[in-house]
Amino acid sequence: MSPLSIPTSDLTAYDLYLRALSHLYSWDREGTVAAFELLERAIKRDPHYGSALVAAAECYQNFHVNGWTNHAELKRGQGVDLARQALRVASDDPGVLGRAAYVLGYFGEDIDTSIEVIDRALTLNPNFARGWVII
Repeated sequence: MSPLSIPTSDLTAYDLYLRALSHLYSWDREGTVAAFELLERAIKRDPHYGSALVAAAECYQNFHVNGWTNHAELKRGQGVDLARQALRVASDDPGVLGRAAYVLGYFGEDIDTSIEVIDRALTLNPNFARGWVII
């Protein structure tokens, strides 16, 4: 995938994803909730949008790691499911692969698979800095 390509044909989904990122990386509860709400809307518009799926998985990771939920095991499962969906629909996008591998690794899901996913991301893009950090 070209760095300039838009990974969805739905420009509204893309806009929702971009708006969600500023909230997701605020690292606070309210920001994570706002990001998740925007990502839910993006995924509803395009259920095969890998970047939105993996960002939603990262929201679940934030909820879990910060103790922002009373249902940790449920959120863990939902985060893992979203990361796996992202891998199915965006298996050629190093960014999605790296982010999904990190979520799966955090939740303790099949570490060998997480390593394989990172290796694939680095094969696709040997200059993928985040992939080298994750490995």
